[in-house]
Amino acid sequence: MTVTPPDDGAVRYRAGDLLLDSGAARVLRGGLEVPLAKLSFDVLRVLIEAAPNLVSLDSLMARAWPGLVVSPETVVQRIKLLRDALGDDAKEPRYIAGVRGRGYRIVAPVQRLPDRDGPDATQAAVGAAVAAAPDAAPAAKRSAWFHAPTVALVLVLAVLAAVLAGQRWLTSAPRQALHATTAPPRSVAVLPFANLTKTPSDGVLAAGIAEAVLHQLAAAPDLTVIARTSSFEFKDRSVDAREVGRALNVRYLLEGSVQSDGAQLRVTAQLVDAQTGADVWSVRFERSPRDIFKLQDDIALAVARTLKLSLEGGAAERLTGQGTANFDAYFSFLQGRAEMASLRLADVSAAASQFSHSIELDPEFAPAYVELADARLLLAEFQMSGDRRARFASAVQDGTQLVERALALGGANGHAYVMRGYLRAFSDLDAAEADYRRGLELSPNYAKGYEGLASVLFENPTRRDEALTLLDRARALDPLEPKYDVLKSVFLQYGRSATAEADAILVDVLGRHPLYQPALMRLATIRGADEGRFADGVKFGEQALALDPRSEWTRRVLIGAYLNINDLIAARRVAAAAQPALQVRQLAIDAFLQDWRRAGQTAYASADDGTQMPIDVPIATLAVRLHARATGEYQRARALLERQSGVTWDAAGMPRLPVEIGLADQTVALGDVLLQSGERERARRLLEASLRDMDYVARDLKRGELWYLQQRPIALALLGDNEAALTALERATALGAGYAHWYAISIDPAFDAIRNAPRFKALAVKLAAHARDEYAAVEQLRREHLVPAAAPPR
Repeated sequence: MTVTPPDDGAVRYRAGDLLLDSGAARVLRGGLEVPLAKLSFDVLRVLIEAAPNLVSLDSLMARAWPGLVVSPETVVQRIKLLRDALGDDAKEPRYIAGVRGRGYRIVAPVQRLPDRDGPDATQAAVGAAVAAAPDAAPAAKRSAWFHAPTVALVLVLAVLAAVLAGQRWLTSAPRQALHATTAPPRSVAVLPFANLTKTPSDGVLAAGIAEAVLHQLAAAPDLTVIARTSSFEFKDRSVDAREVGRALNVRYLLEGSVQSDGAQLRVTAQLVDAQTGADVWSVRFERSPRDIFKLQDDIALAVARTLKLSLEGGAAERLTGQGTANFDAYFSFLQGRAEMASLRLADVSAAASQFSHSIELDPEFAPAYVELADARLLLAEFQMSGDRRARFASAVQDGTQLVERALALGGANGHAYVMRGYLRAFSDLDAAEADYRRGLELSPNYAKGYEGLASVLFENPTRRDEALTLLDRARALDPLEPKYDVLKSVFLQYGRSATAEADAILVDVLGRHPLYQPALMRLATIRGADEGRFADGVKFGEQALALDPRSEWTRRVLIGAYLNINDLIAARRVAAAAQPALQVRQLAIDAFLQDWRRAGQTAYASADDGTQMPIDVPIATLAVRLHARATGEYQRARALLERQSGVTWDAAGMPRLPVEIGLADQTVALGDVLLQSGERERARRLLEASLRDMDYVARDLKRGELWYLQQRPIALALLGDNEAALTALERATALGAGYAHWYAISIDPAFDAIRNAPRFKALAVKLAAHARDEYAAVEQLRREHLVPAAAPPR
């Protein structure tokens, strides 16, 4: 019997983050089309229309290949091609699950969408598809926002820095490296070795052998070695060697397989010329699993000799050895490394246990100490609670001891120096730089080291070009990892006020990886917190929060965006949806309600316990100012603001500002507190010095004016220069920054003297109208199911 495939009019379905449009015969993800062959599209449509039910092999053959005789193997191969196109993993499927011998089914939630007219009908459901994405499990993101010494490093290390080392939401096929040129002649990528036995323990060994060889080769100074995050992106994918070479911008690929019968390991390794696809050499080993150390050494040395690397002056020693001869300790270490790869907190906790066990089995296994320090630090950073600061300080101290132990054990341990550099960055940037540089001497292909050093150098406004160069080096070593692009957007925006360029980079990242949470988070920040494009901030922020509900930065950006459109209900929903409950999430809400006593107490408490973030600074400083006015606690406010701003005074009462004034919020707020407490001359000197420093940093240090647009008019108004304050307010609004926290402008007593001026009234009308327009845009997004309703359904 012949069954005609369904084609009875245009029907649209949402399946997780996919949008299938039968009329247009296309599939979208994040607003971008996923290229599918016709057969692949037909198979996907059949599965989606049957969801959540299983589709048998016979039914799938009849409906996708009507009138043709095909074998079950044909179906299997087509499913594999479809999974490759979607970036799906058969072992942990997000879209298509197979039931052995029976058929396939869609595991993502499926919804048939109502018919809509117009060319944008398909696009209208994209945001909701992202928010409904399966597998939106929270991922740990490295951030140290409440520990770094100044605002610049706080923002870099915290919002992204190693954020970006977190779970990667890659949803498209590997791309060619950005800005790729001719591959260096001595460059190699170690691909994940195939596990032919399919037992979990052998899978750990297969991944461990490839990773160990990669680590050993990366110690060679005259060889470029691609990082694990990019080279392992090709796991379980059938991709031509030449395509892999182009994507990674390398000349050679090392691939292999591992098979075990329990007593023997059979390991094959091939070095492939990525330009031609031809084998350069291949070797096969049959060894006991406990001979894995010699096996890995032999493979690394064989690659080195083939590529004619210099092995003199101790280089051979750096290409051999795993730090232990204890197989059980090493296997536990490999299991820990496998757990760490996900960066989910539960997995990181399990990894820490594995590393501890590895150290128990071999107390002289240096790499295990480094990994244990990293795991414990990450756990302390991302288990949000009121004692977070104390827990993190303890983790830094413990981590430092662990790393010192690793270094004391000797050996050229570049990763230990890089880890110590990361730990030292919270207190001593010079020492951190020295450690990063020593680590990169020993591990010249360590992308994470270049990223960390770039973040440290970025703290110095005169070295930001050097920081960008180092970041580009990290990107070249890890070309498929999008975190470097996102971090570059932070460097450009924060260091150069290059908001448009930063925005374009993030849009490009999302074009390749529509569900990459850090890019969504940053785009929500730029548009919703910095430019006054609140509806965009809500859209991208809700998508980012759905992917990572533990992202405090995203949550607070969303709260601010909703308050700026007067949507108090939605702001409260976002604030209340996270556990554990934190009072700091109510800070902006209390300020919006003008409850300055409560807002001020929250600002003080969150500054002390470390739960206040840079995104909170404008409202927190306003809360401290107005709390002081309401209570008369000016000395308390002064003590906090002097500590936060870094302002000190000489014997003559002249202010000394830090080298870079940062965001200027606390400095200007301190001027207001001094003014209200009767120290008018000291206040005048501070405010005038702040304005001079704003000009110096913006012009001479090339930071740009973006970061002072909100504070400049407040300083001028406090000094009584009303015309200049009005001009500065108009300038801020023209560039978008005046819209951010516009309700604060409407109530800030600094502007009381000009509140009745026609120019101020006109500006207030404009800001309020903008908020109404943005609210209407959010309401439209809600009607299109692109963002949640203001309040959750009862």
